[in-house]
Amino acid sequence: MSKTLSVGVLALVVIASVFGLLVARTKHEEMQTLLVQLRSDDINQRENAAKALLARKQDVLKNPGAIIQIENIVREFADNEQRRGTAKTAIGLLGDLQSSGSIPLLVDHLTLRVFYKETKRIQPKEDLFPSVGALIKIGQPSVDPVLSRAEGTDDEQIGQCAAYVVTRVLKDDAAPFVQDRIAHQTDPRGRQRLLVVQKYIAN
Repeated sequence: MSKTLSVGVLALVVIASVFGLLVARTKHEEMQTLLVQLRSDDINQRENAAKALLARKQDVLKNPGAIIQIENIVREFADNEQRRGTAKTAIGLLGDLQSSGSIPLLVDHLTLRVFYKETKRIQPKEDLFPSVGALIKIGQPSVDPVLSRAEGTDDEQIGQCAAYVVTRVLKDDAAPFVQDRIAHQTDPRGRQRLLVVQKYIAN
């Protein structure tokens, strides 16, 4: 290879590397802008940001920092009655992204309720309890954590929400799955709590 050709090839490699870095930087900046918009109190702005982030699903899932930022929106606004809609958008996005690493956070907020007064129809459970909807979208990995949460509390609403998640994920296998878990549960209180879940599955 001649010296001139070698220099030319090297120049092309450098140009390609610089171009790749510029593209990566642009993508990162775009994602950060969308994550900021996801915090907006304007529902249209944050819903548009959620859609745009979902369109970049693989990039978001490869970026733990982005997932943490979305989860932090949930943590920040879940207890703020005026901003629960913002938490709901973030929760919905975690479900759409099928972020299995976010299951513990979603289970912790299983009964977070976002009620819209202007809604004239009955809200589906997935809409009223956004973490329920998100866990259903994530699917099978949600089942054991949700049942573990139900086993650890006497809160019947948690049992009801857990039953709904398990039913929607496992469908016809939900009842036998929970029955088997009851049979293997050695703690009497845990068994009693699973019976509550079983009751709601049966209904």
